[in-house]
Amino acid sequence: MTVLPLFYSFGMSVITSHALAGSSVLVTSSSVIEEAFWSSLHRHGVTFLPGVPTTYTMLKRLGFESRELPKLRALIQAGGRLAPTLIGFFHDVMARRGGQFIVMYGQTEASPRMSCMPSTNLPTKLGSVGLAMRGSEFVVCSPGGEELATGQVGEVVYCGPNVMMGYAEGRDDLTLGATHGRVLVTGDLGYLDDEGFLYLTGRSKRICKLAGSRVSLDEIEQIAGGLSVVPREIIAVSCDDEKVVLFATGIDPAEASDLRKGLAAQLRVPPMLIEVRTIAAIPLLPSGKPDYTGLARSAGARADRI
Repeated sequence: MTVLPLFYSFGMSVITSHALAGSSVLVTSSSVIEEAFWSSLHRHGVTFLPGVPTTYTMLKRLGFESRELPKLRALIQAGGRLAPTLIGFFHDVMARRGGQFIVMYGQTEASPRMSCMPSTNLPTKLGSVGLAMRGSEFVVCSPGGEELATGQVGEVVYCGPNVMMGYAEGRDDLTLGATHGRVLVTGDLGYLDDEGFLYLTGRSKRICKLAGSRVSLDEIEQIAGGLSVVPREIIAVSCDDEKVVLFATGIDPAEASDLRKGLAAQLRVPPMLIEVRTIAAIPLLPSGKPDYTGLARSAGARADRI
């Protein structure tokens, strides 16, 4: 079912993979928050539903586990990191129904899938994005380009036949042929375990410096989520490498103060380097991913602190 926009590489890959398999695709203009979406899904016996992290956050709030969907056999997730608690939740729901919850990892430059987590491995490999697609491999490298040992965090490099030919900034670039070969430097940080399962820890560009130490903004979001009294969406952005600003949905002043202090203690930095702001909803790009750029711009502007 067309949950994702077709101009988004993940959404397009769902269409092309179904076409290749000879499967049907149900086209709808409804979103998952509309009852018409679920009525259509049930009426047509949809078996396969894709989504990004925002999709599954909404499905959890909408009480997905209580819906009667006897034909639905598989949920797949890509497009960003989904909290392990939500992965475990949807895995359990689908397993009870005899179905699967499948986590994937990819980038547009790799057409766009790079790894897949078999649902049977989720209980023991929770937090991993799975194994490289057949005929491909992951390598984790140091800043100098040396391959790192199992368990060491570095930049994830993907090697496979689905890597793009290259970037074209003008008409003449289209005549260059393949400039990337089979290698894609992903810009993601992570590590491999001894069975080849990949774990992502953040983005190389989503790094800030607090009190002289390099800190991953993705890691800060994970820590903040664990400290939060109730589940809520939290996005961390850097404000000129001088402080971190957290945007948290529906947080009140007292909890914001506690979150700020608790996070500062875990990161071992002065609380003055952390700011927590309440926000009604996290702004999203058309792809469904958080608008980090817009939030960072907002963080640099004058705003009342909580």
